Parts: sequence; structure tokens; C-alpha cells
Amino acid sequence: MTYNTPTEEELEYLESIRSQKRYGKDDRNKLYYTYNRLFNTRVRPTTCGSCIAKRHKQLMQVLNENK
Repeated sequence: MTYNTPTEEELEYLESIRSQKRYGKDDRNKLYYTYNRLFNTRVRPTTCGSCIAKRHKQLMQVLNENK
């Protein structure tokens, strides 16, 4: 899957959520904002746990490729 190059700030954010399991509203919004910018999508934030886990996993792959 192709994605935009993450900024230094985004990489720091991804590192900060590496082991995060639960997301409040603000955290969830930031996760989706970052996801949408990196992957050029317009996915709307949701409370679906498996949906959030999927996005988190994809963002962690971006982090691991850009370390």
C-alpha cells in the first residue's frame, strides 16, 4: 500500500501511540486525521474497535518503515 511521506511530527505521534489500545474521542480524531493524510483517504472516525485497530496497525507499518 502506498502512502504519503510522514512528517517528523507525524512520526513522533505514531511513536507515542505505538502501544496504545484505547482511544478517546480526541485521540481517535487525531488517529484518523493522520491516517487520512498519509493514505489520501477520507475515512470518517468511528468507535468500531476492529476498525480502529486496523487503522492503528497500518499506521504502525508506516512507522516501522520510516524509522
